[in-house]
Amino acid sequence: MLKADAVSAPEFASAGARQWSYEGKKGKSVMMPYWTVPEDAFEDPDLMSKWTRLAYEAAIRSEIDK
Repeated sequence: MLKADAVSAPEFASAGARQWSYEGKKGKSVMMPYWTVPEDAFEDPDLMSKWTRLAYEAAIRSEIDK
């Protein structure tokens, strides 16, 4: 799972990644900021580098926003 935020989440979604969620209180779905790695990145180091870079940038932004 890789971290995404409002900036990078649309890119993860358009690549077919799935956002992690779990069932919270009263059966309400809780969406987390973590996404699966797009399938095509597992066999392509350049693509994997792109997705990990996006996750790193999202993590940096989350620290700046605190």
